[in-house]
Amino acid sequence: MTNPKIEKVKGEIAKTKARMAQLQVKLREQEHLKTKLENDEVVAMFRKEKLSEEEFAALLHVTQNKNGETAEEAAFDVSATARESGKEEISDVNNEE
Repeated sequence: MTNPKIEKVKGEIAKTKARMAQLQVKLREQEHLKTKLENDEVVAMFRKEKLSEEEFAALLHVTQNKNGETAEEAAFDVSATARESGKEEISDVNNEE
């Protein structure tokens, strides 16, 4: 004869495991959605700032290395640096003439 209390606990364990499996699937879906939205945000920022591939690579490098700075702040820093770099190249060309 089996103990009804044990059977009840076994049933609760099975329900809990099933619920955990459902929650793990939901978690994976949410993480995937979050990654997709983050990627979309990066692409939108890339297009908005009209960055070259080199500037975009620099932006990624900056965002990976700077703590506490948002991606938008890093993008602004890279854009400003790129604009200044472009101005230097123009002045170099003017000086050569």
